[in-house]
Amino acid sequence: MPTAERVGVVSPRPYDLRHGFASLLLREGVSPVEIAEELGHSLATLLAVYSHVIRRYRGKPSKSAEHTIRQARLSQELPNGCDRDAGG
Repeated sequence: MPTAERVGVVSPRPYDLRHGFASLLLREGVSPVEIAEELGHSLATLLAVYSHVIRRYRGKPSKSAEHTIRQARLSQELPNGCDRDAGG
């Protein structure tokens, strides 16, 4: 919660973390079948919930989750006194 509050995320839910995880895997180019298995979804459920993410990345080169997270952190302006490398 402290990290979420520092970057302006209000009341993060476990669902949000799960959705972010699945979205990062899709960005990496991991097979939707593998992601569905990891999340405990059927493939049909995964496609219904994440079709907008799949469309967003269609035809684009895959990027590692580490790269995507690093880019997001660099583009975030954190409040004064917050350290980008302090576990956030």
